Amino acid sequence: MIYSTDYGARWNLRSPTDMPKAAGTLCNRHLRIDAGCRGYLATRATESHAAQGLGRFVYLKDEVTGELYSAPYEPVRKEPEQFNFCVGLNEITWDSVFDGLDVRLQLSLPEDDAVELWQVTVANRATVARSISVYPCFLLAQLSEQHRSAEYRPDLEGIVASFAVADTTSEPLAAEFLEGSYRQVKSFVLHERPPVAWQVRRALFEGEGGLHNPDALRAEELGCDDARQYDVPLAALQYRLQLPPGGEDTLRFMVGDATDKRHIRRLRDRYLSAAGFARVQSMQQIDGDARANTLQIDTPDDSLNHFVNHWLPRQLASANGADDDDLQWRIALVYSHPARARGEFLAALQRRPGKKDNATGALYRPPNSGIGWVLFLRAYLAESADTALLRETMVGTDGVAISVFERVNNAMHDLLGRIDRHGLLHTTQPGAGGACANESLSAAYALELWATICERDIRLLSVAGQYREGAEALRQAVNQHLWDGRWYARGITRYGATYGVSDDREGKIFLAPQSWALLAQQQDAHRRRLLLDAVDSQLVTTDGVMNLAPTFSQVRDDLSHISRSHPGLGENGSIHSLTAAHYAYSLYSAVEPERAFQVLRALIPGPDGERYRQRGQLPTFMPDAASGGGESFATRAGYSSGVASAAAASWTYLALIEGLLGVKGDREGLWINPQLPAHWPYARMVKKFRGATLYIAITRDVSVQGTSMSIDGVAQTESRIRNPEPGKRYQIELRVGRQARDYGAPNLAFAKRQTPGFLRVAGQ
Repeated sequence: MIYSTDYGARWNLRSPTDMPKAAGTLCNRHLRIDAGCRGYLATRATESHAAQGLGRFVYLKDEVTGELYSAPYEPVRKEPEQFNFCVGLNEITWDSVFDGLDVRLQLSLPEDDAVELWQVTVANRATVARSISVYPCFLLAQLSEQHRSAEYRPDLEGIVASFAVADTTSEPLAAEFLEGSYRQVKSFVLHERPPVAWQVRRALFEGEGGLHNPDALRAEELGCDDARQYDVPLAALQYRLQLPPGGEDTLRFMVGDATDKRHIRRLRDRYLSAAGFARVQSMQQIDGDARANTLQIDTPDDSLNHFVNHWLPRQLASANGADDDDLQWRIALVYSHPARARGEFLAALQRRPGKKDNATGALYRPPNSGIGWVLFLRAYLAESADTALLRETMVGTDGVAISVFERVNNAMHDLLGRIDRHGLLHTTQPGAGGACANESLSAAYALELWATICERDIRLLSVAGQYREGAEALRQAVNQHLWDGRWYARGITRYGATYGVSDDREGKIFLAPQSWALLAQQQDAHRRRLLLDAVDSQLVTTDGVMNLAPTFSQVRDDLSHISRSHPGLGENGSIHSLTAAHYAYSLYSAVEPERAFQVLRALIPGPDGERYRQRGQLPTFMPDAASGGGESFATRAGYSSGVASAAAASWTYLALIEGLLGVKGDREGLWINPQLPAHWPYARMVKKFRGATLYIAITRDVSVQGTSMSIDGVAQTESRIRNPEPGKRYQIELRVGRQARDYGAPNLAFAKRQTPGFLRVAGQ
């Protein structure tokens, strides 16, 4: 059903019905496309709009028999004799075979423009000549009903639809009612070869047969009409092909939005030709080669290798974090794109005032941005040793110029000022209120990290001591008010009720506070064991680790921001990828490699057909969540949301590189302390680090106590490479013995499914 090619750089699906919602993603700086295996797609343009349910299909009519097909599958839904949906890093293809006709649709995006490039190839595999009509059909996004029209434009060589769209950048917010608040958007479908006919008015194209069997295809030619006023437009083109045995023909099209005719002509001249398509493909290959240079791994788990080597860095690179000030969700950029990471961090600081906002008393919005800044800085400084960043001066939105260090230090000082009478921090989540374990514990963790930066990089020992005292005070307050005997409560509501405790009928335990507690070193060894066993027994399932349990069956007034979602979805008991990846990272920090790997591995679809089908997703991106919830939702358990999450991808990458592989930098070099699962005999990687290339081979050797390491054949006294030279290559061999904690974790990722309900595996 599913297989990979090109060493995992392409994933293929052989049926349009086994996983009907399987999709692939293509993105550039201006456009994101989620293309489904059956012929529908969703688009999101960074500067205009989002649209779903856009059809991209090709009808084929045998002129002799009258038989009608559609490729790739929708909307005629005639089962193809052969089918293949292939998602590559830079292109998506659909292959369908009907009665000896092989139809291939190929979609790609250029790097710099928000346009879709479509190539349609029809080949005759039969032993007789075929006379067919081919109808490429494009359903257009209905951007607005204002000034909506569409027509065929011979001068532009394609169909152009016009819409009057409200200009959301206008001020005030009600600007759509003011003069000049609308802008004209032209959606176009351009062809390379002129058609024999076209159709624009969707109602006349469909007739009584609908898209499944359009009335317009019964005629010899399409109606060559236009769409005006309230008509809904589409773009259907007709071509007549005479194909001898073994013959084939190729058609090319471009779909996109533009501001005016000149803009459309520029795009056409740039891309719509065989040479233009080839140029786009060559540029994509160069970009793919650059992406492959970040980190390459080789482990006994092939599907994990494919995901880490190709798809995870691609998801991180395509994430648009320019408007997201909470940079902890972009931490992985410091490993894959350090220059971009530095730029995004400085841009985030520039969008904040240099001094406190006197109206609110807060230095930043949302208040946890400062925590995100510190988490980001910790990773960036460890990977780059670029301490000059701390001294760089930035001008905030209020015109005040202060250094990066001062800006972040002010945020940390302000964090201490937000502690309430219980010694806790309050939640910043909209619609919530009261004290929050996540805020308090993440603040304690960030304060410790910032204290280390102050001490090591700035030499401010007294300031570091102040922050460590603040972190310890937060830890003590959390232990006093939020420890429930076996795990940490989620918080205290605005009405004073502690929630996420054993006395609750629903929402007894939440995953996130346990993760932050492990990172903040909140508990002693006994409490840690109790906490881990509680998570294993109550949150771990065969499909992953849920974010809370039991799920809320009805809305709870004081926790409506959590309980309003359907059981098993969103914050109400889903397998939330970000929360799970964060938990895996915290487990590695607590040296729990078996538990960590099982949680991490369950986030990635596969590796067998049953799990692919249950997830309903190709292993080409990290989704934001999968369904969880309980026995009432068991038939949907583990089903992917289909929505990619850069946040989850970032923490997954962090857990992989710093936890599983154990490579972590400091001012003087790179430490290598892997935490491989017990069943792995080896792991190999190629990593770029400060301009040097490191070839690292890790081998399991039970005869070794601890670890032994050599660099270029020379034995080392520590598992560390100091001050690697830029441009130089190093061969590093590491032998690791049996780890102290190779026990006690549930075999989550490969546990046998039981029905009905979830198989819950108790902690060892």
